[in-house]
Amino acid sequence: MSDFAPKHGESIDQERSHAFDGITEYDNSLPRWWLWTLYLTSAFAVWYVFNFHFYTGVLTKQDADRFEYETALKKAADSQKKGKTEEELRALSKNPLLAKKGELLVANCKACHGFDMTGTPIGPNLRDKYWLHGSTMTAILESITNGRPPSAMIAKGGNPALTSDDIENIVCYIVDLNRQGEKPGMRPQQAREKEDPITY
Repeated sequence: MSDFAPKHGESIDQERSHAFDGITEYDNSLPRWWLWTLYLTSAFAVWYVFNFHFYTGVLTKQDADRFEYETALKKAADSQKKGKTEEELRALSKNPLLAKKGELLVANCKACHGFDMTGTPIGPNLRDKYWLHGSTMTAILESITNGRPPSAMIAKGGNPALTSDDIENIVCYIVDLNRQGEKPGMRPQQAREKEDPITY
């Protein structure tokens, strides 16, 4: 501002010393109400961007419903990741109804493990006391859920429609088969399989 600048809020209609194309302008301070409006709207803009673009703010009921839905999905996914404990799975395995449900879901498993689950050249015998990745129910569940690359064992046995409950039922079925006694089939791979009978 020039030496003739007025005090804040004061207007003396003093022309500035420079001109452009014959046009001059006054050197007056902006009104306080205008400046406060500028400051408040600038602060609001900063809050708006961070709240609605980087935090959890919602703009409409539709956004609120979507946020609630996505939050519920995340909670469900986290819960599914935790899964059931070994003790909980073993308790479930005592339920013959779950084993029966599992029996109806093992069509894909039989392609590699044989009709009676005693193994083929592709998949090992699941009815002896030797296991590649352990005989605990959590280990069996993990093998079915995630597969065991680079082996032929793929996630969910190649059936993406299987739910977590379906997989638990299949595990119950496999454990139930083992409780009925060992059945000869494919010989264990001595270099890889370890003796780990199901005794629970």
